[in-house]
Amino acid sequence: MLLRVSTVLFLLAFTAGCTFEDRNKKEAVSCLAGAPVCENVQIDNLEPKLAADMRKKLEEQKNTKRLVEATNQAAIADAQAKANREQQQFQKEGWFERQPGIYARWCKGCAGSSTYLDYVWRMEVWCREAKCGAIYARINISQGATGPVIAWTNDTGYGDLGQKVVLTFQSATQGNASLTEFVARGN
Repeated sequence: MLLRVSTVLFLLAFTAGCTFEDRNKKEAVSCLAGAPVCENVQIDNLEPKLAADMRKKLEEQKNTKRLVEATNQAAIADAQAKANREQQQFQKEGWFERQPGIYARWCKGCAGSSTYLDYVWRMEVWCREAKCGAIYARINISQGATGPVIAWTNDTGYGDLGQKVVLTFQSATQGNASLTEFVARGN
């Protein structure tokens, strides 16, 4: 901004007392030399050679702008495609978002606390993009896939940004587990 103001002030001082044609010609010459005043130049009021040079310069600026925009669009498209691939892999691995930036999945064989009851369900919680803080989760245990709820159990944990936490749900009751409550307080 300061450069632009100083350039404009210089041009005003430089072109003071000049006719419109002289000022226009000096701004065109300044533009061709790299000064950021190209939008002020009236091409139709220039000599043919200078007007041709200005048209070429303006076309180069337009092409540069198009190239930058195309490059930016390509980078955005590449980033979106990468994010989509990562999301698909993430979902294939069983992760689902429980809260913004906090993901969970049911896991078999993941390391967890020791068990003291007959039936155990483990959930891995990943504080991938947000600090989990204190975590509380509750599951209902149902008789069969769609049967009535016959028991429930819960577990707690704590996770910082980037950490993975394993919640271990245990019960003496056999059945199917479904997550009914999940809270990560983020503190």
